[in-house]
Amino acid sequence: QGSITSWLATVRPGDRTIPVPVKVVGDTLFGYDESTVLGAKAVRGFVIGDYQGGVTVLNDDPAPKVSVASTSASTTEGGTLTWQMSLSAPTESGYWAVAGAQPPASGTELSTTDVDPDWFAQNSFEQVEPSRPLSSTSYSSYVFFDAGVTTSTLTIPTIHANLTEP
Repeated sequence: QGSITSWLATVRPGDRTIPVPVKVVGDTLFGYDESTVLGAKAVRGFVIGDYQGGVTVLNDDPAPKVSVASTSASTTEGGTLTWQMSLSAPTESGYWAVAGAQPPASGTELSTTDVDPDWFAQNSFEQVEPSRPLSSTSYSSYVFFDAGVTTSTLTIPTIHANLTEP
């Protein structure tokens, strides 16, 4: 990866291709497509129609499934809500999962004024006010799993408000 190999190829009149060996190592881990770029340079005596090409090996491994250990979390005001997330299998490259707010089956829902305003602005591109349920916003958090790692944590920082609320 990232190495450059050079060689001289003889092209005879009428040749339309030059064989280029590309080593592909297969695996069973989900990852990004992998590309090899080829650049050609005419040293003497002819003109080339295109000087760059390549090969892309498409990832054909299934994406892992993301699961959450518990769909509920609790904390006191000013604390951090935390969820442990897991992948069903490791990946060969980093993997992103997206989380969004859903209204709870029962109880009071977290509002935009219950969370850190900077955190909310970075994860929703909206204003905190007026206060509204988090699930009614465009909030989404991205959880990153490093290559080979199958667990990660989603956190939501809350703030201490001077209001009486559940």
